[in-house]
Amino acid sequence: MIENGYKSNESDKCIYYKSWENSHAIVSLYVDDLLIFGSNLHVINETKNMLCSYFDMKDLGEANFILGMKITKSCDGIFLDQSHYVEKILKKYNYNDCKHVVTPFDSSTHLFPVENDNDVINQKEYASIIGSLRFATDCTRPDIAYAVGVLSRFTSKPGRDHWHAIERVMKYLFGTKNYGLFYKKYPAVLEGFSDADWNTLSGDSLSTTGYIFTLGGGAICWKSKKQTIIANSTMEAELIALASASEEANWLRDLLHEIPLWEKPVPPVLIHCDSTAAIARVQNRYYNGHTIPLLHLVHLLHNRNIIVTIFTTPANSSFIRSSLTHTTVTVFELPFPQSPPNIPSGVESTDKLPSMSLSLPFVHATKLLQPYF
Repeated sequence: MIENGYKSNESDKCIYYKSWENSHAIVSLYVDDLLIFGSNLHVINETKNMLCSYFDMKDLGEANFILGMKITKSCDGIFLDQSHYVEKILKKYNYNDCKHVVTPFDSSTHLFPVENDNDVINQKEYASIIGSLRFATDCTRPDIAYAVGVLSRFTSKPGRDHWHAIERVMKYLFGTKNYGLFYKKYPAVLEGFSDADWNTLSGDSLSTTGYIFTLGGGAICWKSKKQTIIANSTMEAELIALASASEEANWLRDLLHEIPLWEKPVPPVLIHCDSTAAIARVQNRYYNGHTIPLLHLVHLLHNRNIIVTIFTTPANSSFIRSSLTHTTVTVFELPFPQSPPNIPSGVESTDKLPSMSLSLPFVHATKLLQPYF
């Protein structure tokens, strides 16, 4: 690729691009599967011919499937889903004819490690289901990221409560098998949502970080993971989550900076947070707590040029874009009730979800996950 004038993206070495006078080509590579994007068919065919001159390759034509994900194109945008894969795992584990539930996790459930080995049940099947769910979570289903992340912590010794919880995820998938990610051409603005679940569902005193980034109306990056620092309050948990989200935001911004045709310079990344206390703590730069790593996080956030602005009403997108010119990341407070449910850092109670059943998660803020008909 390099010998033929293509450049490697510094943030992701599996992305190559080449620019001509008025056209561009981008190659996204994963092992022996690749996608070719181009400004026109000429540069796409030129890239194909170049690759075929070096390797024995099979041209599958216009992309309809990639890495197990179905690609559906329409005049409104592009839809990615794994409905066929979800149906496959539901059938494999005998959940293809069950009663569905509206949430993947019950917020009242508290899960703890099994202390007695005699109480461990169905460990092999539990681990197998977790592995199957992980693939869906990583590709097109951020709505189950929190549930799968929590349940994967008990893979070595699952008990009855863990088994009931994983069954709930399967029942949720049964009712949402056609859910996926929908991307529109606009708005081409990268923004993120950060949240934290402060040590409410486990017995190890560690909170859970959750963040998600959207572009073109759809999710492009998300994570739900256990924090490595014990947070003494909700504010501290939110601060840790913000630090993780800002790190991801910087990587995404660097990635987009090298993509041809992308607006230059790349606008600052908007990160929405629902914690006034955490935003205030970042804003005043100083942390008077007793945990040294958290003091480091506050300075880390400032070193990334975060400007904190609190909105009590939804922010005007044109104002945001015009007002941010010299920053990397900007944090906004999510207004209520526009705040998204706590996914992938947590789950709202079931009585709040029927009105949102057609669009999960973060339906009020981004409409990033919707069924396709």
